[in-house]
Amino acid sequence: IHGDITTLADFRLDGKLIGNFTSEGKIVVGPGGEVQGDIVCKNVDIEGIFTGKLVVEELLSIKSTAKIKGEIIVGK
Repeated sequence: IHGDITTLADFRLDGKLIGNFTSEGKIVVGPGGEVQGDIVCKNVDIEGIFTGKLVVEELLSIKSTAKIKGEIIVGK
C-alpha cells in the first residue's frame, strides 16, 4: 500500500505500507508486515519491520522477530 491509513478500530498489517498510519485502537504489524513511515496509535504489537517515527499513547510490545529503525515515543 502506498499512502496513509487512518482508522478508529484495531488493525492488523501483514503486507507492506509506505506511508503513515494513525489509529485510535491497536495496531499489529505481523511477522510478514513492513511499515515505512510514521505510526500514531494507542497500542501496538510489532513482529515485522518498522522504519520511521512511532508514537504510542499506552503500550508498545516488541516481539523477537521485530526490526525497528527510527524514533520511539511510548507511554509504557
